[in-house]
Parts: sequence; C-alpha cells; structure tokens
Amino acid sequence: MRGVTALSQERDIRLYMFLRLAMLFSVLASLILYQRSGVLSGNTIVNTYYITFSTFLVTTAFIFLYEKARYVRYFLASQIAYDILFTTGLIFYTGPNITMFTVFYLFNIIFAAILFRERGALVAAFVSGTLYTVVTRLNSGDLSEEKFFSLLTTLTAFVAIALLAGQLVSELRYSRQRISRLERLNEEIVNSLDSGLISLDVDGQIYRINRMAQELFGLKGGPSVVGKPLQEVLPWFSEEIYTTHIRELTIQSRVRRMLISRIALPEGYSMILVRDLTEILELEERVRRQERLAGIGRLAAGVAHEIRNPIASISGAAQLLSSQKNLDPESEEERLMQLIIRESERVDRLVAQLLRFAKPTLIRTESVNVGEVIGECIESVKARPEFQLAGVSLTSRVKGAPSVKANRDELKEVITNLLVNSLQALSEQKHNSKKEISVESQKTDQFVEITVTDNGPGIPSQFRGRVFDPFFTTKPTGTGLGLAQVHKIVRDYEGQVDLETEEGRGTALKIRLPA
Repeated sequence: MRGVTALSQERDIRLYMFLRLAMLFSVLASLILYQRSGVLSGNTIVNTYYITFSTFLVTTAFIFLYEKARYVRYFLASQIAYDILFTTGLIFYTGPNITMFTVFYLFNIIFAAILFRERGALVAAFVSGTLYTVVTRLNSGDLSEEKFFSLLTTLTAFVAIALLAGQLVSELRYSRQRISRLERLNEEIVNSLDSGLISLDVDGQIYRINRMAQELFGLKGGPSVVGKPLQEVLPWFSEEIYTTHIRELTIQSRVRRMLISRIALPEGYSMILVRDLTEILELEERVRRQERLAGIGRLAAGVAHEIRNPIASISGAAQLLSSQKNLDPESEEERLMQLIIRESERVDRLVAQLLRFAKPTLIRTESVNVGEVIGECIESVKARPEFQLAGVSLTSRVKGAPSVKANRDELKEVITNLLVNSLQALSEQKHNSKKEISVESQKTDQFVEITVTDNGPGIPSQFRGRVFDPFFTTKPTGTGLGLAQVHKIVRDYEGQVDLETEEGRGTALKIRLPA
C-alpha cells in the first residue's frame, strides 16, 4: 500500500506542476491582452510582469528541487503558500475589479485539495479569503453594501470549493487505491491459475501472459513478449482457430498435449486458455493399460496350460515318428517333422513367457547397486552378435551410487530388455551413420531414475499408447512381451515407466523405482 500511496503522490505532484504552469501562462497571456487594451499600464503592468516572471523562476526551481527536498510535505505547503501570495500580489497591483485573477484563488484551493486533501483545502480557503478581504479593503476603502455582498459571495465560494474539492480528491484517491488493490488481486488470480492465459488486443498482440503460460511454452522473460504479435511468439497458432481442441506440441524437446481454447471478447479483444493435459492423459492411459494387462493376464493364465499340453503331445509325436521311421535327413518328410518340432518348441517358449508374464511375482528383494547391474547388462548386450553387426556406441553414466530394493535378476531383465529394444530399433535403421545408446541413472528425491536413450527412428504417434501391450510389436521376429514384462516388473515394485519419443529423433524410456 505504501508503494501505491507514493505512486499516487508522485502523480498528484506532476499534475500540480502542470496546472501551475498552465496558470502562469494564462496570467502572462492575460497581462499581454490587458496591456494592449489599455486596461493596465505604467507601474502596474511592470509590477505584474515582475511577479509573474519571478513565479516562473520559482516554479522552475520547484521542478528541479522537490525530489531533493528532505521534507516533501512542508516543501509543497510552502509552494501552495507562495501561489496564494502570488495571486494576492496580482490582485493588489491590478485591483479587485479584474476578477479573472480572483479565480486563481480557486485554483490554489484546488491545488491544496489535490496535495493535502480536505483539511489543506480549507486552510488554503481561509488564508485566501483573509488576504482577499485585506486587499479589497486596501483598494476600496469603505465597503459599500454591494461590495460587501460581493466579498461575502467570494469567500463563500472559497469555502464551498474547498469542501467540494477535498471531497472529490478523497473519493478519487480511495477509488485509485481500490482499483489498484483490484488490479493486484486480479494479477494474483491470473498468475495462480493452473491454466495458461494469453490476452490479445484488437491487433492480435499480446498484452498479458500469466506465469503458467510462460512455463508451458518455455517463454523466458514473459514481460518481453508483451506487445508482440501472437504469431511471432507462438508461430504454430492460427488466429482463425476459435474452437476448443487438443494439440500436440514439441516444447523443450518434449511432446506435450495441450487443450487450447480461444474466447472472443467484446471490442475485438480475445483470450486464449491453454491447459497441459499430458500428465492427465498419460495417467488415464496407464490405468487403461493396467486394466488391459490384468485382463490379458487372467486370460493367459487360463489358456496357456490348455495350449501347452497339446503342443507337448504334437512335439512328442513328431519326434517319435521321426525316430521310428529312420527317415532320410534330406527327405521332405524329415524336413516337415523337424519343422513341427521347432515350431512346437517355439510355441512352448512363448507360452512359458506368457505364463511368466501372467503369474504374480514373488518379490524377494535386496539392496541392489544400480550401477553394478547396468554394467553387467551392458557387458551382456555387447557380447551379442547383433550388437557387433549394428555398429552401435553404448555408453553409461551413473551419478553417485544409487541403490534400490529389488530382485537383482528382475532388474537385470528390465534393463536388458530396454537395451535390446533400443538395439533392435537401431539395427533396422540404415541411413543413420552414428548409432548411439546411452544409459543414465541418478537419484532424485525418494526415487532412482534409470533412462535408456537411443537416437533411432522413434515411435510413430499412433503406436505410442500400445508399446507396453502384450504381443504388440512392429518387429517381424518379435513377440511383443519384452516391454510388457518391463512394465509389469516395474509396476510390481510400485515404480513408473515413462516413454518420451519423437519420430526421426529417437526414444527415451525412463524407469522410476523407489529408492
């Protein structure tokens, strides 16, 4: 409030300076007219010019000195007193009959009301009335009845103007303070919104942007964008769009899903509301995924056993026929028998994976050093033939010595699956001469983060919501159970798996496990 009061006082003083200069120029213009018309002449006009120019000098000094004044209130009071004396001098030299200069008393009373409110206006009115009465008696001698009533009317006007001006100034200051409080409250409300808000003027230029909008769009130094066209700050936005819609935007190398609404306001103004739905939509997708996985797990547990028994019979029968008939290894019958055996074994392995995915995990945890596990997983992946053929650079960076409560074998399976998934993505990419996979780990708050990043082709947007679904794969030889198993294990540890990907730029899978 102190800042608002100081700002209001500064504004009032500047208004006083302007009005004082305007009064002086009007006095000077009046003197010139009176001199030309012959109303004033001789010593009278010389004296009035003298005190007018002296007042110009005093006003100039006031403009330069008031900021340096130690006691501003007393300094301003002395200026009001000087203005009253200046007006009295004009009336004394020109005579009370030139009523134009009497009006300047009213200006002085208004000045006092602006600077000192009602009490200052009444003091100025009393001093002005007293001096005017003295000057009138000195110039007129005995007062006639007509002059007496004229004097009384003038004094009454002084008091009335003082009361009215004081009241108006008090109400004006109260209104200013109230408007200032409302503006601050409005600013706080706008900045505390959990949605981004951008206000546009009739020319489509930004005249307000709240803190959330600055964070959502990565705009550093929000005030610097005020006054700029919307398309210059956010080129992707089209002014013709007035419908509410969800749009995917890449902000600071991360794909965000924004709910954007544009609202037309009166007089051509408009307002844009932006809400980041990324976390909400990802949470909804996780819930749906878990529901799907639970359903698939129950189905798998019931079907897997029924499939395994017939497959075992088929494989056993094929092996028995092959051994009894002593078929030629090069014959068509032997080739078909071996095909049946291989495919039966493949189906059996797939059923075993499915059963492992479906059955509840018996968690036997221990304190596992994440850095050691990452090192073992990298060593295992580097030993694979496909790694040697792909020409991939595999690096790791572990900050500190983070550890988690987990089953060591399961944690190795999670990290290995992620590394193999990235390796397979890079192996299919022919045009990228530099293929890189990096593993990073660090502890944040109560979690340990493990991030596997590659610069592969990325995942198309239509597949991103299905990468953790069982049997979903885009690879010709994949089973689609690797990432599903990763998601299951991490979920069993009450952790979280986040996917960040962009087509043509790569993929990052981040695992957060309780420390």
